[in-house]
Amino acid sequence: MPTYKEKRSIEELLKKHAEFAYLTGKSLGKYYLSTLDLDLRKVEFPERVVERLEKSIGCLLEFLRVSYDKTKKGLHIDILTPEPLPNEIIYYRG
Repeated sequence: MPTYKEKRSIEELLKKHAEFAYLTGKSLGKYYLSTLDLDLRKVEFPERVVERLEKSIGCLLEFLRVSYDKTKKGLHIDILTPEPLPNEIIYYRG
């Protein structure tokens, strides 16, 4: 785990770079931050399937009031857990 501590505030980072990030696996109080990386945009998925998945998952995440970020390939969903989660591939790429 890196030991560097950012000296700038989130506001300063946003002003300078228009973005900031949290290091996953790091403790935030009593919990650990992990990210579920959903790559919906894959060659083998037809565009209409991707659009339907994005809409359905987006509705679910809004309903659950979950923090997430859209990426070029899909979504990053933030998860807080009492213990760090292992780094695993859930979907086998074949």
